[in-house]
Amino acid sequence: GSLRTILWNAYHYYSQFAAEVSTWVQHRKTPLEKELKGFVRIARWNDANYWAIKQATEKTHRKLHSYVVKFKNILAEPVSAVLRTSSVLAISADHSDVEETVAQAPLHAWLSAATVPAVTDTVLPDAELPENVKRLPALSSRIVKLQKRLWKQCPHHRLTEDLNDFAGEIASSIQHLQGLPIEGKTPEERAKAFKRVLVQKRAALTSLFKAAKTIGLSFRKGVRLAAEILEQSTLTLPVLMPPGDCLQEGSAATETELVDFAGSLWLGCHKYFMRCVTRSSALEIALASPSEELTRVELERCRGLSAHMYSLLQEQRSMTSEFATDLTHTSGCAQLLAELKDCPLESFASSGLPGYCSHVESVANVLQCCCQSLVDMQLLLDCCPAGQATEFITPFHKSQVPRLQRLGDNEDVQKASSQVKEWLSSLSGHQAAVHSVLHDTRFVKDTVSDFGASLLAWRKRDTVDTAEKFLLEFHRSSQAFVAELTVGKNVGILKPLAELNSLLRSSLPLRRNAVRGRTPVHPTADSDAKFYRTLDEFAKSLLLATQKLHNLWLPTDTSSERVSQEAGEPLSSSTVDDTDLDDKDPEIDADADAYSADFDEGLLTVKSVDGLRVAIQCIDLPRLHKLCSTLVEGISADFSGREVKPAMASKLDALLLCQSALSTVTQCSKNLFIELLSLHRASSKLLSMMQGVFLELASKGFCRPAEIEYGDGTGAQEFEDLEGMGLGEGEGMKDVSDEIENEDQLEDTHQKDKKEEEKKTEGEDQIKEEENGIEMSEDFDGQ
Repeated sequence: GSLRTILWNAYHYYSQFAAEVSTWVQHRKTPLEKELKGFVRIARWNDANYWAIKQATEKTHRKLHSYVVKFKNILAEPVSAVLRTSSVLAISADHSDVEETVAQAPLHAWLSAATVPAVTDTVLPDAELPENVKRLPALSSRIVKLQKRLWKQCPHHRLTEDLNDFAGEIASSIQHLQGLPIEGKTPEERAKAFKRVLVQKRAALTSLFKAAKTIGLSFRKGVRLAAEILEQSTLTLPVLMPPGDCLQEGSAATETELVDFAGSLWLGCHKYFMRCVTRSSALEIALASPSEELTRVELERCRGLSAHMYSLLQEQRSMTSEFATDLTHTSGCAQLLAELKDCPLESFASSGLPGYCSHVESVANVLQCCCQSLVDMQLLLDCCPAGQATEFITPFHKSQVPRLQRLGDNEDVQKASSQVKEWLSSLSGHQAAVHSVLHDTRFVKDTVSDFGASLLAWRKRDTVDTAEKFLLEFHRSSQAFVAELTVGKNVGILKPLAELNSLLRSSLPLRRNAVRGRTPVHPTADSDAKFYRTLDEFAKSLLLATQKLHNLWLPTDTSSERVSQEAGEPLSSSTVDDTDLDDKDPEIDADADAYSADFDEGLLTVKSVDGLRVAIQCIDLPRLHKLCSTLVEGISADFSGREVKPAMASKLDALLLCQSALSTVTQCSKNLFIELLSLHRASSKLLSMMQGVFLELASKGFCRPAEIEYGDGTGAQEFEDLEGMGLGEGEGMKDVSDEIENEDQLEDTHQKDKKEEEKKTEGEDQIKEEENGIEMSEDFDGQ
């Protein structure tokens, strides 16, 4: 698992540089190609003399070898220079990307077409069924209606759009500020123009800081987390696998649309997250020796905001990865119940049902061995040269000629080749059919249990039985063919076929030994009672999952109260505690709200990340998966004979009553998974834009023109000769001692300055007495 994680993250990290590295290699390779084409045009090999031709050929080979060596040297050069100057580090207009459409549309279409199963009679009396299970068919329609209302008014899609809009505003502001001209004919005019541009850039930066604070970021938290983030390795981050596994249940057009949409979001998550990883490292390097135009407070804010949001991205990635795993397991349970719903119970009356999935795997392995052996034999037969063996002229002795060449293309070889092709065609068809059965059941086996996979495989046992019969027939016909064909005994053509017959002799007939050695489990009254208690908890969890989400997102709507009361546990509205993120920094201008005017307080931290975390806890997919797997294993104890027992039929009927509610909750979880992917993509894109701005500022500052490098457009930038200077201890450019007639001139100047200071001090001492003052015993010189 850890090795897979490292390889997966390393692949996605370096794949973002693949296009630039290919361009760099092509740029270095172009001159070599041009030289090589020029050499080919002037090369001549039309000499009649043998030695001249040999010399020209050797010269050509040496020349070609030199080009090959040069190209190998290019490929051996380190790519660190390309990575340091990669466009991934530059500010790019990410807002021009195609934005995602409404994520709830596929689920709405599914909910509109969803049908509620009618209440069917069960084998057990109604009194023996759990109360929550009895109510499930009647409550299923209400659950579907609640889900439709819930996802139409889900707040997280709007919050994610706000984050995308924020990233777009940053991109637009960057383009606007970069396009501001610095015009002026004289250096003074250009300095004043740059001062106006500088004021706008600093105002935009201050506004960005305030907007980051509004959505919930705190640079002080980031400064504390910066050291921990640097110690973490990117290669060990949680793997965000493709969403096909957890969204594969169902084959409708809406499911395909949902999977395609999730795949596009998944690609965007990797693209922007890996860009954030790259820019985080580059930002730390740039902040080590930053531009002198930024203050210490601004540098700390850049470092802290980047680190805090990067830690939030890691938290989002872990949460999304864990939820995808839980959703995959729950989807397996939903798929199993949906497949068993339309299957008659009489078809399961067999003692070979437990462990049948392992039997299917054995059949698939034998088919694969047979196909591989026939492919090897076909390769040997294709090596036989066409025509008779006497037609080949060779300088070697007859004993040194390969036996296949001496054999030639006779009638027996042709017969063997046609027979092998016929067998191979039939075996390949059966192998594809059996592998299709395995593919349909492997997902349930990995997510639910081996018995659940056996139930699905048992439905398609006709395909497996047909493949077994063909294997027996192939074994008999291959033995007869080996005995009949005598030409290949001394050549080794039939060796793969002989080894295959030996394997089939020990393997066929394939017996189902899954039940043999299995300790029979006889159901008791306690085990039945435990089964129905677990079933009641399962039904109750399904009902409360929808009600909790409804109370979390729509607390003022009372339409879900009846579902809560029917489930036996009314819940109050879930609330999310706000986190105190007020930095109280007086340096942030209160008027600089260009970004934060329309953003909610705690948009990213409290309302998005924490809100989705609470929603995941409301559904509680691990509990649903555990209860469903326990129920499926509880039914397996009744499949020990060749007849369907009444208790077994009752348990299966009762479990299938939960299928509709489980399918609805699974679809709800899929939509929640879409929201997680959308949030992670939008957050990664926003951080990449912010890091691009911070990296540009730390490395280049505010892009001050070269002619006003040491000034900001105010005041003199060079020393000038000013008259009247040089009094006191200073040294002026002109000696004015001849202008002073006596010492009284210097003394009068000193007395004048002293009187002005005394008047200022007397004004400060005249402070109005406090009406409610406290008389102190000692004087502390306080004012």
